[in-house]
Amino acid sequence: MQFIILAHSLMGRISEHMFSPVFGQDDPQHELEKAQLDQDLGQMRLILPRSATDLAAASHEDFGQVVWLRITMDVNTVSLYHRPQQNPGTVPSDYPNDEECDSTRLLEEGRWQHCVVAARNTVLSIREVSRVSTDLMMNPYLAASIFTCARVLAIEYILSSPTSDTSNTDQEAQRRQELREDLEIMVLIFERLCETFGGVLEKFRVGLLYQLRLDAASVRAVKAGGTRGLLESCGKWPMARDIEGLEGIPD
Repeated sequence: MQFIILAHSLMGRISEHMFSPVFGQDDPQHELEKAQLDQDLGQMRLILPRSATDLAAASHEDFGQVVWLRITMDVNTVSLYHRPQQNPGTVPSDYPNDEECDSTRLLEEGRWQHCVVAARNTVLSIREVSRVSTDLMMNPYLAASIFTCARVLAIEYILSSPTSDTSNTDQEAQRRQELREDLEIMVLIFERLCETFGGVLEKFRVGLLYQLRLDAASVRAVKAGGTRGLLESCGKWPMARDIEGLEGIPD
């Protein structure tokens, strides 16, 4: 439990950083804080013993806390690295030179891939513990973290869809299928959570299905807004009673 408390303490520091009044400004202290959080995130993962992060090394009574810790660390990664794009509407001509444009894009894509890996790690945790018992996942405190990771997978899934003038390679098609299967796991775990707790958890389930039905342009805007957009957009989600036929993962 002390590691879960430590992980939530780090989450609080990351949230404070992301919602700082000087976020996005050229503030040297803010940049130093970001570098420190990046270092602390990696260091905390290294200091966690296997018995706190690996079901095979943990006692059965600790399985629920192992999953809780793993998912909390994953959402810390997403929260830190899914940063709002600096210039989401820019085109290459807006940059002083092509090198700066390429560097910015590579940096943002690298951060995004950290988020995708962390989100898929959360799915892996759900898969692993569900082989023992889904009751171990019945923790209402996990719902917001699971949704944050599911949102990343939804963005990646929708933006990986082939357009009319492009086609997926076999490798891209396989990866898209894997993302779809991951999202199916996310929908199922929300259904089980809703059965147990109802209420606001139904909002998370419908929120995920709503995200999956956004068009590509809307999803690109969600991606550009970063994790900060979570607090701004949830009020727009419809409730289950307001929607008919909002089920499953769209193709």
